[in-house]
Amino acid sequence: MPTLTKTAVAEFADAVAAWPSRHRGAALRFIDDVGPDTLLLMLHSMRRWYTGQTMIGNLIRLNRHFARVMKLDALPALYRGFKVPRRSELADVEVGDVVTIPVTRNHGLSSWTMRESMADRFSGKSKDRVGVVIQLDKSSRVRAILAPPQRTQAWFNALYEAAIGVSFRPLEGEYVLLAAKVKAKVRRVKR
Repeated sequence: MPTLTKTAVAEFADAVAAWPSRHRGAALRFIDDVGPDTLLLMLHSMRRWYTGQTMIGNLIRLNRHFARVMKLDALPALYRGFKVPRRSELADVEVGDVVTIPVTRNHGLSSWTMRESMADRFSGKSKDRVGVVIQLDKSSRVRAILAPPQRTQAWFNALYEAAIGVSFRPLEGEYVLLAAKVKAKVRRVKR
């Protein structure tokens, strides 16, 4: 992915105009509405999130544009898996407990998956840690920032893949949510 210089933006706009895809028309209409620099920044910010180099400010600032190409409302069941130290308060939870957890990393952004099995992969136990899988409670006050490909317009997915690659995006069914804290039900505990 090129840096976001004027030259790079112009080259990106030219590449989209020449893109040999049935989705070119939709991409060009979106560029007409938001500009090639905004679309390129959207793609770049997503790639940075998926590779662990967050561009949080851009993701939040561009949210209204992401909402045009992604279904960010009416969230499906979402899960998150993680490990906590054995001495943590969360290490003592039981399946069925409802907990409120502050989101302290990434300025309130966190990844959630539509697949409980995927969350389970991230929650393995170890000698010093307990694995926990939670399901987001529908009453949590969260704002969806990114949606997975299954809930994104086909042209945007195709353009993302052509410009960026896949970055594991199709595999994880990942939503990115913004919240100071989340309310969730404990689904699994691995001690």
